[in-house]
Amino acid sequence: MVVLSNQQTALLIAFAVTPVHAGVGQEFGAVDLPIQRDTMNYPVIYSSSFKGALKHECAERHKEIMEIDEVKKINRVRDGGTCARLFGSDTRPESGRGLVSFTDLRLLLVPARSLERGPVYLTTHYMIDSARDLLALVGSGVGADLGSALAALMNSERAAETLNVMGVALRAFSGPGILPEKIFERKPPLYELLSSAGIAVAQDHVELGGARADSSVLVDRALVRVSRNRLDLVRKTVIEGALWTEEYLPQGSLLVGLAQGDVDGLKKAFGDDFYITLGGKETVGRGILRIVLH
Repeated sequence: MVVLSNQQTALLIAFAVTPVHAGVGQEFGAVDLPIQRDTMNYPVIYSSSFKGALKHECAERHKEIMEIDEVKKINRVRDGGTCARLFGSDTRPESGRGLVSFTDLRLLLVPARSLERGPVYLTTHYMIDSARDLLALVGSGVGADLGSALAALMNSERAAETLNVMGVALRAFSGPGILPEKIFERKPPLYELLSSAGIAVAQDHVELGGARADSSVLVDRALVRVSRNRLDLVRKTVIEGALWTEEYLPQGSLLVGLAQGDVDGLKKAFGDDFYITLGGKETVGRGILRIVLH
């Protein structure tokens, strides 16, 4: 996404209120329904999935849903309203894109298991660098403050200790001041959750049982995988071949992204602190995200 001087850019902070599955459909492998990932194998929520969920939520809020197919029951957003203007027309795609575009939501912090403290927050240099690349486009205000805090998180020598996360010894930071409180001043519990948990930073490569591995392996270990099946209601047995495994980002994961364009219109439609649901007819997914817009 290229930032133009005449367009507004806002920081999006997404918090997983429930386990979140932003899926890619069915794949072959140990996990039948994996979550979306970037080219470095880190979890991500694609902008198309996020925008689809936002568009549907907008239409529900503003009563701009219309049903154009009585057989398939496909919901579309009515033309001429706030949501079609912001996100683009469903019925006339040739009319052009909407007035707001989005980056992918990049994972920044993920809850992981620690032998010493129980659950802690885990991040890696790659995740921090990805977030800083986005924050550089915001340039000032809250984005700059968060960027400075992330830089300090990587380089600071204070409050450092060794923390065993997923069986691997990593540097850890804890206590207030790691992430600036004013970012979350509308909802203090979210900041308190971050500041009270340890934030363990993995290097690019970590030692796993004497072998070097990419730090994405630690993030992969933190994901939730749930096996499901279908029952034959007459026989009360599992239907043959109807067993599958789904993958989720754990509850409490934190992602960041950007919105560009008519940010004021986006705020009018949603406010600057709101909830959206992934899944349903708009995206292959499941779960609830809390979105803080700056």
